[in-house]
Amino acid sequence: STRAIDERVVGDFIQLRFLLENLIDEALSVSLDGEIHLAAAVDGEYIRFLFTDMRRTKTREELNQLFYPNLERMTATGEKGELRGTEYLVCKQIIRDHDEFAGKRGCRINAEPAENGGFTVYFTIPRRK
Repeated sequence: STRAIDERVVGDFIQLRFLLENLIDEALSVSLDGEIHLAAAVDGEYIRFLFTDMRRTKTREELNQLFYPNLERMTATGEKGELRGTEYLVCKQIIRDHDEFAGKRGCRINAEPAENGGFTVYFTIPRRK
């Protein structure tokens, strides 16, 4: 499900769409029943996006490691040798690029256990005024 707000962000539309595609692709790589939510909220001068996968739980340690290289998680698959498990690294780099582009040094990406089960990956992008 999605929850939208009537706000705009400062950023690269193509990169932000790619970030969301990476989060969705990673979630859909695991075939489980349940809900996935995407929401946005105003957070001061930023818009905070929250991508929650209620189908899976991860320990805080696992969540802390999501945005760092992990050879156990990163595997080449398929005939083309596509690299899997790098989705969160791609997302982290996109947020870093936006942090530099906006010049505000406030763009962040992180993950934490969700209130009602599962886990949430959240990221902030500058809000257009």
